[in-house]
Amino acid sequence: MSSNKLEQKEALKILADWTKWLVTLETGTIGATLAFAKGHVNVSDWIASIFAVSTFLGIVILCYSIFWAVYLVYGIPEIIEQLPESNKSSINEMQSDRLSYNLFHCQVHIYWAGAIGFAMCIVSVGYHVWRFNSAG
Repeated sequence: MSSNKLEQKEALKILADWTKWLVTLETGTIGATLAFAKGHVNVSDWIASIFAVSTFLGIVILCYSIFWAVYLVYGIPEIIEQLPESNKSSINEMQSDRLSYNLFHCQVHIYWAGAIGFAMCIVSVGYHVWRFNSAG
């Protein structure tokens, strides 16, 4: 296997590790948000309702990101098998029979959905903490 293919194989391993790490972080965020929301989310007025919906949507978007991460990791073994015959210069252009999108497309979904979902959860929880502390 050429040195370029070995570098691509290493890049795929790093991508798989990054994806697993991100799923762990997103799962922790979902758990922490749900644990907090259980006792603190109060929908007594329309502003609180908006932040409660934001919390829910943040969790849904994080789940969407986790779906794409699992989808990406599912296709990596087949791409590694194709490396010796591949003429692609970057792993981001690669695609397998298991994946209907290339790796770059999957990474974009994972990253942006995760970032937006995480931000929505943090802002929503922050609002409820502020409101809880200022009320009492």
